[in-house]
Amino acid sequence: MDILKNKKGSTTILTAVVIGTVLMLVISLVELTKWKIEKGKIQSSMSLGVRSILSEYNPYLKDRYGILATAKDNREIEHAIKFYLNGNLRKAEVERLSANKSIYALINQDVIEKEIRDYMKISSMGILDKKGREKKGQSDRNGDRVLRNKKIKYMLPSKGSESIVSDIDKIHESIRDIDKIFDKTKADVLINEYIIKKFNSCVNDDGSTFFKNEIEYILSGNMSDEKNKSKVKRKLVALRNLVNLGVIQADPILRSKAMGLASAGGPASPLLYAGIVETWALAEAKNDVKILEHGGKIPVTKTHREWAIDIKNIHKIFGDSYVDNKCKKGMSYEDYLRVFLFFTSKKVKLDRAMDLMQINTQGNHDAGFTFSTAFTGLEGSIVINGKKYWFSEKY
Repeated sequence: MDILKNKKGSTTILTAVVIGTVLMLVISLVELTKWKIEKGKIQSSMSLGVRSILSEYNPYLKDRYGILATAKDNREIEHAIKFYLNGNLRKAEVERLSANKSIYALINQDVIEKEIRDYMKISSMGILDKKGREKKGQSDRNGDRVLRNKKIKYMLPSKGSESIVSDIDKIHESIRDIDKIFDKTKADVLINEYIIKKFNSCVNDDGSTFFKNEIEYILSGNMSDEKNKSKVKRKLVALRNLVNLGVIQADPILRSKAMGLASAGGPASPLLYAGIVETWALAEAKNDVKILEHGGKIPVTKTHREWAIDIKNIHKIFGDSYVDNKCKKGMSYEDYLRVFLFFTSKKVKLDRAMDLMQINTQGNHDAGFTFSTAFTGLEGSIVINGKKYWFSEKY
């Protein structure tokens, strides 16, 4: 009997231990489940709050430039996240909230470059609508546009720095094989093509932006529309002049005409011959640029067959008129802009592209928009009821 009682007692104790263990496990699982549910609700509420912020993207920036970004200060960000937390978690006590947008700040060149590259990749796949691929056309607006507002200029990402490519010899050597230029770096080519696609120029203007000559601004950085155009034009004339000098020397017929004019009054002196060649090459260069500005094309290097200016009519090209040689092949004005962009630093290009986006967004949609407050994502942490949670969302 004693043995049976001891066995029953042992069984009872073992059963109690097992039941207790099971109960503790069940309670732990219940608490873990509750914690996971609570954590999920907190994470979901945080994500909802951050996504609600990102959903308020700037529509002009998206429609005009294909970039998704919103601009809010830290106070607005914290208010939005707390609003969604308080609305979904009644017992939540938000002790500390830290939101960081710095790694997604649109003024960060790595961020804006990624946005541009992503847009161009999608665009090249034909995913964007047809409107985004159409030519901008040509407006009839004339006259100089000058940005004089000091506050607006001070807030520009570039801070108003001026520069333009000046190594004409380097460009001259490169454009002999235009295909090799674009093989240098794929990233730079995407940025350059984005600029050509999204910004106006002397020959391609839709009339909706502050500056007409936007790509010329990216190259020159002046606050005067006409000065930007003039700077690019001078460099273009200098480049074409250099090429044309080589053409005259290389083409026997052109060289013979120059020599004939130099020796018209007697034996030709080297100095007189050089002066005639330079004047003729410059006249042809100015004519080249006028053709380009009117939407025509110019061969990279010519022969006497494509040469437009007769040596006896050099004086006629210094007015507004020009001789159109009707070339079907060659480089257009935008092709030369591509060359100039290629020899402009990526930092300068991105800074000034952001300048134009900011100026046009302020003028067409949101007067208070700045790249310094715009971002494409958020990350951070929040302490609720003594526990820390992390969040990270981006477009």
